[in-house]
Amino acid sequence: EEWHNQWNEWKVEQFQQLQLDDINDELQKYNRQIGGMRKQLEKKGVWTALKADVDKFRKTVPLLTHLRNNAMRPRHWEQLMDEVDEKFDPWGNDFTLNKVDKLNLNKFPEFIENLSNSATQEQAIERSIAKVKTAWDTTTFKIEPYRKEYYKIISTDEITQLLEDQLATMSNMKVSRYV
Repeated sequence: EEWHNQWNEWKVEQFQQLQLDDINDELQKYNRQIGGMRKQLEKKGVWTALKADVDKFRKTVPLLTHLRNNAMRPRHWEQLMDEVDEKFDPWGNDFTLNKVDKLNLNKFPEFIENLSNSATQEQAIERSIAKVKTAWDTTTFKIEPYRKEYYKIISTDEITQLLEDQLATMSNMKVSRYV
């Protein structure tokens, strides 16, 4: 009964608010309890069904982790909606574990894992680009007059090194399939 009460709470909680680490801890606890109560529950004929429920949900946790990836942007959710041929709002109050189950997202584990991994890689590229921008935004060019009408940059060693570093970073990004 404790398991069913917990499951009933989780399945209606807004998806983005689920605490997956806590859920995973609870699942491990229930799995241990169920294992220890096997003989007692088998006599009542409920052990197999209870174990199957917990195991089914436990197998879903990696999928939920991928869906909760902070790198997932609206474009990734759109791709998922296209794949499952259903529209939904992943940040809406009605997007719950119940909704995940009704959408049969567990039938798309590879797609969701690949989508999540792509989102993570894309986020890494976005962060690298932001670092490049910040590096140039904070770089100060020292200039001095040169022949009455012109100016020249002095001390270019640091700028040259920064430019080389940024070119290497950009070259690495360019060959990534996630660009």
